[in-house]
Amino acid sequence: MALVRVKRFFMSNENIAEEKRGSMYALYMTEVYAGKASKPQMIKGVGYAEEADLLAFCERHAPVDERLVKLSAFHKQHPQITEGTLWSYAKSGKLKTAQKINGRWYIDRDEAERFARQLENRGEQKSLKSGFKQQGYISAQEYAANHQIDYQQFLRQLKEGLFPFEKADDVYLIAKNTPFVRYISLNNYAKEHDIPYTKVKRAADNELLKTAVKANNGRWYIDTEEEPEF
Repeated sequence: MALVRVKRFFMSNENIAEEKRGSMYALYMTEVYAGKASKPQMIKGVGYAEEADLLAFCERHAPVDERLVKLSAFHKQHPQITEGTLWSYAKSGKLKTAQKINGRWYIDRDEAERFARQLENRGEQKSLKSGFKQQGYISAQEYAANHQIDYQQFLRQLKEGLFPFEKADDVYLIAKNTPFVRYISLNNYAKEHDIPYTKVKRAADNELLKTAVKANNGRWYIDTEEEPEF
């Protein structure tokens, strides 16, 4: 690129806000005197410099968009998330708007506010889970282990509404003293007792089965140990 007049470059640069042009020019000259920027070439008493060098200077000192906030400032406001985790989120793309400017990480203000709400909700959920545990709740996984049943199968039964449960911080919780029932489908119950399925289904519909429970999906389940009395 050709040489350009330094002062004219700054004072007429449309990429710099008009009210900031003078301060940018002053900052450039400060760096020149400090030896941080190349000294302009004087031609007939006017300072000239390579346009590429001036553009690079502007890029280094470009004002950060007001919509962006520093990750370091965000971390100070939300110390419940570790600094390392926050930086890894920025580098991995989990924070969609995170960007590095002049060696510092920034994030869009709107995303920062959404992320802050997520952290607050996560904290509330952890407090909620702690409260449930103080009331005698245990995780569904622990309950399944206590009763020697497959956790995934038990989790499906929880979601189908066969057992009462609470959920906090994405963890399914169940009261430790909840009576355990080994539920099976009406179809399997009918096969085990050699009874026509239609007869068992009719008994369930007429509430003749003591332990029969209708799940959220509309299917009937029954305690495998209930004896047929119909």
